[in-house]
Amino acid sequence: MITNEACGRCSNSFLGDLFLSLPLLKQIRKLWPSARVSLVCRAGLGSFFLETQLVSQIYKVKKGDSASYLEVQRNLNQGTIDLVIAPHVSLRTALFCLKLKAREKVTFRKPWNFLIFERDYYGRAFFQKLFGSFFC
Repeated sequence: MITNEACGRCSNSFLGDLFLSLPLLKQIRKLWPSARVSLVCRAGLGSFFLETQLVSQIYKVKKGDSASYLEVQRNLNQGTIDLVIAPHVSLRTALFCLKLKAREKVTFRKPWNFLIFERDYYGRAFFQKLFGSFFC
């Protein structure tokens, strides 16, 4: 059960990648309507998600600027994070999530992810294990 800062959907990806996460964000809102959902993304890419109330807060990072990543990590770690969902499978995203203090972190299966995430899944199983029959 998600109680506080529900999800940090971590991504330093491009706009298209963020729009591909729309079904995931809609399902998070459906399952946990009162949860505080945060989105970590590049500056200038998150306003749509905030305006449509798919997320409660946006944390902006600037690719290549390590100070912006550290600032977001510090800000996120000041609260309680129940769940981090990282559908973007880059090593950069995994390393970013490594420093987040969350009760649970979930992502797609990659060779390095077992070091960082509590659960990692192959493809569609990611959504089925996370959301059960609600998603599919």
